[in-house]
Amino acid sequence: MIVICVSQTVGLVVDGAALALGRFRVLVGRNAIFGAGKLALAAALAVAGLRAGTEILVGSWAAAGAATSCWALWRLWRVTGGSGWSFAAIRPGLGYQTITAISATVPAQLLPTLVVAQVGASLAGNFSLTWLLGGLCFSISPAVAQAMLVTHESDLARSTRHAVMIICLMLVLPVTLFLTYRDQVLGLFGPSYSRYGAALLVWLAVSTVPNAVTNVAVARWRVREQLRPAAALSGLI
Repeated sequence: MIVICVSQTVGLVVDGAALALGRFRVLVGRNAIFGAGKLALAAALAVAGLRAGTEILVGSWAAAGAATSCWALWRLWRVTGGSGWSFAAIRPGLGYQTITAISATVPAQLLPTLVVAQVGASLAGNFSLTWLLGGLCFSISPAVAQAMLVTHESDLARSTRHAVMIICLMLVLPVTLFLTYRDQVLGLFGPSYSRYGAALLVWLAVSTVPNAVTNVAVARWRVREQLRPAAALSGLI
């Protein structure tokens, strides 16, 4: 798990650097190789006869994450020649950027843990599945908003219109499905999921709309380097 945490941290930093430098192939390549690599490695280990399922999954994740993060670091080092690889180069605005990023990611990771502590593992299983399904919707607007960060300020209005259009087109199907057929969708996994998770799934589907609005707003502020309102809005939410 230590290797996973370190490699994921390095990978996120590398992704941000690649995005800032306009090296989209490094960003896409790292994530694509990481996703395919951990699955291929887990399958190879399983075929080899290893039966410890958890160790296979964790080990594959750690190995693929470490390898792809090192590969992406090497690619960016070749591109930049090491220029700007110092804390002084990223210090301006680092505090506000960190607040914005943490406020957007930590609550979603922390909430399932709090639910387990409150209601126990059995009911938490119903919550976790519903939370994962809702997360399909919540992954769309952050990804599109992140793509806006490479936009020049003069093209921000056009980029915002395109982002809103893409988000709406990608959200309309899952949100409509969850609002209309929530019981049937959750019922595929068992009757208890529908009983305990239907209301939550409705709330998650509806909340994707204000979530998308705030993600786009924060992205616009970050493009304009107005980091204080971006951090304030993310922290407030």
